[in-house]
Amino acid sequence: MGTVYEATDPATGRTVAIKTLPLHLANDDTIRRRFQSEIDALKRLRHPCIVPMLAWGEEEGLPFFVMDYVPGLTLEALLRSGKRFTWRDTVSIAQEIVRALKSAHDLGVVHRDLKPANLIFPPAAGGGFHVKLTDFGIAKLFGETGLTRSGSVLGTPEYMAPEQAASQHVDRRGDLYNLGLVMFAMLAGKPPFQGAVAEVLESQRSREPPRITTLVHDVPKPLADLIERLLEKTPGRRPNNATIVARMLADVASAASKPSEQFAPSTAMPEVPDGLPTTIVTDVAGHTVQSDSRTAKATQSSSKGGPSTFTTREEDALAARIERERKSRPNWLMSWLTTAMAAAIISSVLAGGCFIGKHVFFPGADSVHARIMQIVEKPDVHRLEYPPCEKIESFLGRFPDDPRADGLRQIGREIGLDRLQKQMRRSILKVKLGLPVKRNAGDKLRDSYLEGLRLWLVQKDQDAAAKEFRGIIATPGNNGPTENPSPCDVTDNPDPAAWRELARRQLKLVDNELAEARGEALANTKKAEAMLRQAAELRKQVDDPTTHATERVIAMVQRHALLEQVEDTFADDPECAEQVKEARRLLDADR
Repeated sequence: MGTVYEATDPATGRTVAIKTLPLHLANDDTIRRRFQSEIDALKRLRHPCIVPMLAWGEEEGLPFFVMDYVPGLTLEALLRSGKRFTWRDTVSIAQEIVRALKSAHDLGVVHRDLKPANLIFPPAAGGGFHVKLTDFGIAKLFGETGLTRSGSVLGTPEYMAPEQAASQHVDRRGDLYNLGLVMFAMLAGKPPFQGAVAEVLESQRSREPPRITTLVHDVPKPLADLIERLLEKTPGRRPNNATIVARMLADVASAASKPSEQFAPSTAMPEVPDGLPTTIVTDVAGHTVQSDSRTAKATQSSSKGGPSTFTTREEDALAARIERERKSRPNWLMSWLTTAMAAAIISSVLAGGCFIGKHVFFPGADSVHARIMQIVEKPDVHRLEYPPCEKIESFLGRFPDDPRADGLRQIGREIGLDRLQKQMRRSILKVKLGLPVKRNAGDKLRDSYLEGLRLWLVQKDQDAAAKEFRGIIATPGNNGPTENPSPCDVTDNPDPAAWRELARRQLKLVDNELAEARGEALANTKKAEAMLRQAAELRKQVDDPTTHATERVIAMVQRHALLEQVEDTFADDPECAEQVKEARRLLDADR
């Protein structure tokens, strides 16, 4: 919906996101009035899990609103990369979402467009997942239902409540249905219904979704039951409000956190071999360690600032006996013992060095994965001079059987595709500037993709560009990437699947532009027709013998102004050619 810009507030230095309404909607008086009435309610939302709206305004007739800029990955991006969430993580994230929903619902604000693309995971200190909801209530700015006035679908059908898909009133229970869809997707990796828009909308209205346990077998029954209730078609059969859902999620989390008996910590005092009383000491990490009375006593002494050594009478006697025996041994024996001790020390140092070297220079899978994710989560990861592809390749080479390997491979491929896409855009910029572009005679898909970009970005011929991209997508061959691809190879040696994926991306953008253009053309046509009807009414007023002469002159002047406005405003719009032609005919007739 519209365009998003990253900007900096010059007064505070704060980074913000600015969203504008699409031009064809900004010109709609109904949309503009709704925008101004709803924005004040949205500014009242204040919750740690909601991206706050900071301001709103209008620039050159284009309404906009300002929100906090939140770096991080959306849930949509994570799911597309192959990320799957455990049921425990799903419950934890859902608890954050439902708390944010409750905060908004208490103020009478309904989200209406809760979906993975509107859930952002900013980088969290110490790992884990913390979610922020964005675009809160923005859907209502465009209408109460899921359809625009031109009849096109508003929102994402895969994450649309049945009542919204049926163009009916949506309340807080619609948000709870969407929450169920989001939880389903987090567990299964996809929403319950997918396919063509019309099919998905019909499924949302009438088909029962599959039970989550048929796709993910380790989901506990209480959680599966909750998701099933959230996905009830009838709003009255769902939980009535976010508070109830929060309590149900807490019950699931609480039941999962109860330790089984075999893992319960022992409370019995440990036995001491020599029968001495035992003191339990807790180390700095919180682990319980055992010491006898002597050790405990020495610990207490050390803590009070006394000497760090603690010697008993038995140890004194032992030391004296060793000294006597030392003096009685031949010198050669002492030399042998010294050599042996030195060898033992050296062996210990080498062993310790190997241990340290192993963990410093060859970090484990968890450490490598954490570092990769830190880089991946940077908002400008695709612009990095050294993207994480090499680290991903290293991980895949060292830990091929790690369950996270497939997800990292997909992340690497997505980064490679993004970089390839930027390379192609730079090539088209050269075309715009009249500079030569290198062509690969043997790479027809690359040349076809460049031609699609040229038609779209240079010639502004969206229909021809869409045809070119569809031709690439329909190219026969392997539907997937090369087996075990190197993430970095996607940019330097793209396979046919890479070109098909890029063509799909561009086709989606072109189709969106075409849809906006058609919507704008339809709006212009309707506006021109309305102006012609108004001109016809003025003509009736002129021809009416009861109209006063002065009023007749004013009506004729207004009529001519309207007709000339139709001619001037829509002269270059091919969709309004008939209306422009009619306006000219009427002007000629009046003259």
